[in-house]
Amino acid sequence: MMPVQKENVSTAISSDGGSGVSSDRLQAVARGDNIPAEVHKSVFETTPVLKINAFNLWYGTKQVIHNISMPIPR
Repeated sequence: MMPVQKENVSTAISSDGGSGVSSDRLQAVARGDNIPAEVHKSVFETTPVLKINAFNLWYGTKQVIHNISMPIPR
């Protein structure tokens, strides 16, 4: 299981409504690099009801979710 990075908390959407994802991060995904998860601190304050480990999802032949590991709070 990939470790979840607790210190690095951010949002996926910026205040101006645009994507908060940098092009460097998207290029890393395109290369197949593993990207550490960014999880809000409050998630770690409760016991998870489910833990996702290395989840991948394809839409047809295109992989749209890559190796996601994260706790799911109640």
